Amino acid sequence: MSKPGAPRVSVILPVYNGQQFIRRAIENALSQSLDNLDNLEILVIDDGSTDGTPEILQGFGERIRAFRQINQGCYVARNLGLRHARGELIAFLDADDAWLPGKLAAQISLMDARPNVGLVLGNAIFEDELGRRGRTAFDYVPPARGKVFRTLVEGNFIPTSSVLVRRRCLDEVGPFKEVRLAADYHKWLQIAMRYEVDYVEEPVSIYTVHSSNISSNRALQIKTLIKLIDDLIASNPAPECASLLRKRNVDLEYQWASIQVREGLSQLVTTSLTPREGVSAAARIGLLLRLLRSSFANKARKSLNGTIGESRFSAAPSKR
Repeated sequence: MSKPGAPRVSVILPVYNGQQFIRRAIENALSQSLDNLDNLEILVIDDGSTDGTPEILQGFGERIRAFRQINQGCYVARNLGLRHARGELIAFLDADDAWLPGKLAAQISLMDARPNVGLVLGNAIFEDELGRRGRTAFDYVPPARGKVFRTLVEGNFIPTSSVLVRRRCLDEVGPFKEVRLAADYHKWLQIAMRYEVDYVEEPVSIYTVHSSNISSNRALQIKTLIKLIDDLIASNPAPECASLLRKRNVDLEYQWASIQVREGLSQLVTTSLTPREGVSAAARIGLLLRLLRSSFANKARKSLNGTIGESRFSAAPSKR
């Protein structure tokens, strides 16, 4: 239960140069219907914005709790919000996303009915910058409920801006990893190892798709995710969980190697078709393929034995 005088729900909303969307996000959160308006607090963490975001936040006055930090990324900002949050339930909302009416009420009702559930999610509708709506997150990756760790390892079906999670679950697993991406997925996996997960059937949020929230470097995304899964393996999970994580990393290593092959071949074809130092382009392509095949086989063996090291980590830029 919440402490006397504390809100029941804390909304954590990081923002960086979000003047285009931040007003909508805050107003959507403020408009959520709860039995008692005092049961909700909204913590907005400005991650060093240089646009008009600070002035917009000032306009909300005491209706929000605003914090500011130098630009360090959304996960550092979320951790700052968690340190100041007072609610027993934590909701996450990204500055360029929005909630649909009744989002919190539906999820709180489910939480109250199922005390073994640590995290509740919901569907998200994809929307472009012009407000045109398309498919939903569940259309791409169907959700699961109950003990979902195996399913979640295979693919992330949890839209971050749809999440409502018990504070005690976050306290148990610790703060977000302060990397540039994928730390939310890492956190959901940690929670799914320990608690059941559930979801409301209807869409509860809008995910805004625009150029600045899509990373163009898939290889760096994969390398970061490999590092985060290594971290989970190193935490000594149950043997079944560890086995699933190792298999997932083998798959990710294969994806990474495939990208390196494509990028390496493209570079060779475009810049190295003429012989150089007595070695033909065809010979260099063959060498590249043999090196990558050997590298992947070695990493796969290490992964299956649970001994993948730290050298694979690389961070990609955040969308915010």
